[in-house]
Amino acid sequence: MKQKLFFVVYVDVSRIAIEDTAGYINNVAKSLCPSPREDAEFYFIPNTQGESKIECLNPVRVSDDEYAEVEKNVREMSQKVNECLAGLRQKGKCETKNG
Repeated sequence: MKQKLFFVVYVDVSRIAIEDTAGYINNVAKSLCPSPREDAEFYFIPNTQGESKIECLNPVRVSDDEYAEVEKNVREMSQKVNECLAGLRQKGKCETKNG
């Protein structure tokens, strides 16, 4: 399996109403990555305490074990963010299964 680049995009939502956060994140995602890419995965994380930024993990610079661990962690984090955004859409607040 070809390893992909991971891009974690922290989006400043400090000035966005909580009920508008999910839509704002979706709009940012669509503008930065309008179509799926086979060579990269993008994860969009709301950030209320800092500026927007993008971080990248290049699999060529890490071992296979490190890459697998990062991939697992990023997928878990993405799932929690998606749960949070779904909660924002439904209830106007962020709730995940883990609290």
